[in-house]
Amino acid sequence: MAEKEQNPNYGICNCCGRYLHKKTIRQHAQKKRTSMTINARASVTDQPVPRPASPDNDIEILSNEAIPQIDSPQAPRFNTPEVPIAGPSRLPLEAITPTPPPAASGMRHRYTTRFQKAVSQRWHIVNDVLQQEDMFNLDSDADSEASEDEDDPGVEFHQHNASLVDDDEEDSDEEDDGAAANEGPHPIGLGDIPLDPGLAAAARAIEEAQAENIMRRDYDARIAEGALDEANLAFLRPYILKVEQHLTEKTFSYLPQVFPKSAHSTLKQSKKHVGQLSRFDSVKYDCCVSSCVCFVGPYTELDKCPICSENRYTPRGKPRKTFQYIPLIPRLKAMTSNHKIAEKMQYRAKYQHKEGSLDDIFDGNHYRELLTTTVRDQPMFHFSDPRDIALGLSTDGFGPFKHRKHTCWPIILFNYNIPPEERMHKQFIINVGTIPGPKKPKDWDSFCFPLVQELLKLELGVKAFDPISRKSFDLHAYLLLAFGNMPTVSLMTRMKGQNGRSPCRFCNIKGCSHNRTYYVPLKHSSPKNPCLYDPANLPLRTPEELDAQIAEIEAASTAIQKDKLSKEYGVKGKALLSTLSSISIPNSFPLDFMHLIWENLLPNLIAFWTGQFKNLVHEGMGYIIDPKEWKKIGELTAKAGQTIPSSYGARIPNIATHQFYVIAESYSNWTLFIAPIVLRNRLASKYYKHFMQLCQLILQCISFNITEADLESIESGFRDWVQKYEKYYYLDKHSQLPACPVTIHSLLHIADGMCAAGPVSCYWAFPMERHCSTLLPAARSRRHPYVAISNFSTAAAQLDQIRLLYDVSLSLEPEKPPDEPPDLLKLNDPDEPLPSPLVHPEYPGYYLLAPAKHKTLSKCVRLLVWGHLITRFSDDEGKRPAPTKSQVKNLLKTLHQDRIAHYGRVRIGDHVEKADQVVAADMNTSREDSRDSTWVKYVQLVDEEACSHGAPSRFKPWTFYGQLKSIFILDIPAAPNIHIPEPCQIILALVHGARITVQNNMHIYKDMGAVELVDVATLRSVVGHMHDGKDWYIIDRS
Repeated sequence: MAEKEQNPNYGICNCCGRYLHKKTIRQHAQKKRTSMTINARASVTDQPVPRPASPDNDIEILSNEAIPQIDSPQAPRFNTPEVPIAGPSRLPLEAITPTPPPAASGMRHRYTTRFQKAVSQRWHIVNDVLQQEDMFNLDSDADSEASEDEDDPGVEFHQHNASLVDDDEEDSDEEDDGAAANEGPHPIGLGDIPLDPGLAAAARAIEEAQAENIMRRDYDARIAEGALDEANLAFLRPYILKVEQHLTEKTFSYLPQVFPKSAHSTLKQSKKHVGQLSRFDSVKYDCCVSSCVCFVGPYTELDKCPICSENRYTPRGKPRKTFQYIPLIPRLKAMTSNHKIAEKMQYRAKYQHKEGSLDDIFDGNHYRELLTTTVRDQPMFHFSDPRDIALGLSTDGFGPFKHRKHTCWPIILFNYNIPPEERMHKQFIINVGTIPGPKKPKDWDSFCFPLVQELLKLELGVKAFDPISRKSFDLHAYLLLAFGNMPTVSLMTRMKGQNGRSPCRFCNIKGCSHNRTYYVPLKHSSPKNPCLYDPANLPLRTPEELDAQIAEIEAASTAIQKDKLSKEYGVKGKALLSTLSSISIPNSFPLDFMHLIWENLLPNLIAFWTGQFKNLVHEGMGYIIDPKEWKKIGELTAKAGQTIPSSYGARIPNIATHQFYVIAESYSNWTLFIAPIVLRNRLASKYYKHFMQLCQLILQCISFNITEADLESIESGFRDWVQKYEKYYYLDKHSQLPACPVTIHSLLHIADGMCAAGPVSCYWAFPMERHCSTLLPAARSRRHPYVAISNFSTAAAQLDQIRLLYDVSLSLEPEKPPDEPPDLLKLNDPDEPLPSPLVHPEYPGYYLLAPAKHKTLSKCVRLLVWGHLITRFSDDEGKRPAPTKSQVKNLLKTLHQDRIAHYGRVRIGDHVEKADQVVAADMNTSREDSRDSTWVKYVQLVDEEACSHGAPSRFKPWTFYGQLKSIFILDIPAAPNIHIPEPCQIILALVHGARITVQNNMHIYKDMGAVELVDVATLRSVVGHMHDGKDWYIIDRS
């Protein structure tokens, strides 16, 4: 400071009162605004996106240009603003304790960004604490000798000097003598003008109205008919074909020769055009060639990997490997600006929580608590706006090649605002990038860094357009959950997992070391550390305790001490995701049911039964299954694929010889449908009962509706199951410690996760597995598989974005003509073709499908029709006489027996493409490799007083199983004498029933029963059956 006072080139600036260079003072004076528009230097702003040309709008907005000025609306009157409302509680913000200015966090994360400064500035704006130095001081802090940030440059968002928070121009200390000599009188600084909050608010309102007007006109232009003309569509179709069908570049280049009369372009031109229409592109970040870290945050300036020391650049200065991040914010804004999707996304705001019931993620305690919790450093509640978005994150590693151990890691987001029946569909899954292989990331936070930056920005709010109200609004999105298998969650939460003495992320149970791995039995058998944990009273972790442990680790003075504390507490440091206001450890990281049960527990049990679990001593153990019997189990499993419908899932391979090919879905089906049958009388009794108890718990967990009683049953059931498991398999022996991995202990926390986050179907990994399968065909290049996967992900995301922005389908599927309502009077006319599918107005939810033809009823079937009609038109209460045999016989004579419409298939459900399909055995010929879908479950009312003469009828629904033979439609003429006032049509199903007995909750039959005729409306679902020994077992997933 003393040097500056003595230097004649320095002086006091009138606007900020600091000693600055004369050139800087002149720059301050020239930055006087003509209007009082207020721009906080740290507020996060959106970059305007390009818009297509429109005949109705000749304004073109480019991505790097300022928004053009339009006619300003009238300035609003400065009346007292209405009290804002927040959250479902509708509490006024004034009723809350006034939010103090955000204080500096006591524990800095290694990826701390300038968002802390942005949040502080935003607080001043929201609370009208507008200081002159906050609003008009545009010079760099580098001129301030006392700047605290001089040694802490902050972390940039984009890799190449592109920060989310705009940096100010640096002041130049170089003297420009010529310019100084020609300077006129020094103008009055803006600091001399008194700040009027009313004018500031008016300026902000005018600016927001201008931006809203532009958004509205842009939306109208996008959804207008012809916004994407035929030329654009013709340009897009070849590119869509290339992306969706994974055509190679060489094949794509052949299309102009194959279709010479169609419009074509090069692949480069197509990518450029799609990028312009979608208004975003992926952002490339340099990463380690071995996938250790991404060079962002503290690694931005490094030239070598801090973990493996591999060079970042080639000798020519190009990055050796990149990670392509697909931005999130443009896609959320596109979703909210699409009218159809915006209506679907109202699901969260309209959802009604039922006390004592878990139906969705919004019934979980974590979401319910956020509703009454303010956003960190912000004076508003989480989800205070009905349009706020709830997100979930999932990641997992998968290998693009079967015979290589290389893995890559897709990162996807789920939009929980979409209704549950649709939210896991491919079109609503948001892929934000794939971490390239060949190895798993060592620092997952560095790859997640761009996503967290955007999520922080979404916490503050970004401007978006609401097509329902046709107004702009602040779009907020909050990450509720992050899930995956245990090693993945350990990466995301920076926990030690099985390498820590406290390997569980839910509780502080201490593990027992065995061969450098920690195991967690409830009863420690080690003589040095005997201990017994009560499964009903485990030492649960809390977020406050975890923060204290992390602070202690970071305060350690030596690396050895840090490592010791890290192993003791089971955590390495503060996770980047925990910087988000909506994330809480462990509540935001529930257990992934798919990996826990069907990728870990079931394979481990099978390894015990076959004597192959971790080289333990299995001789003489009661859980061992005889090898010959296990071979028989494998054969029965493979054979069952022929008699189980394809709608139940893929065929399960021989589990004895091809267990390597069994995936999670197959383990699930085997556990619930086949294992209870094939293990019966082959696994020792107490172990079989123990396994069946597990099956019942699994069925309770995967239910879509869980009551408070169910939750208590699940919690107590797993406590009992784990204790029995340790008794049967661990045997309280130290040598058997590997029988108690953390996956067994985690079963005790399934109920905790459900209580915090809702049913397990909200956060299991099946959608991620399906997403990985869609990426596999993209890995066509053996040399650059990860680049190919990333390019495909970007292209698919851009095409989805175009569909949202312009509200077009872009489907290459041939358009189906609209179904015309069938003429029901001509169904039994042999000269008229039978429609398929046929939905009779009297039978909604039942779709009759081809093969369809006219056939004559056999004599046996006519007798069954006769009996059915007598029963059908009888009066159950006896108020009117039942039709006599002769009356029904005369009625049958009027029917045209030679032209009855028969159908060979029926689908049962609300939608024809999602319904269960049952095939009529007499109308279809089965192939050798076909799967049996002819068995059906049907429900009929049975008179329980049928054997009591003179007693009033008392009907009760009974469930039956049988094989569907045929389906036909009868035209019944009017017959007032038997209570048929007008003609009607009935659809009947011929079913060959089975004589069912129930044993241990399993439906078993040995012989078939009688053939009966039932109404199609009694059919419920398709079922399977399998044979074992002398018995047949029904497999019913309903």
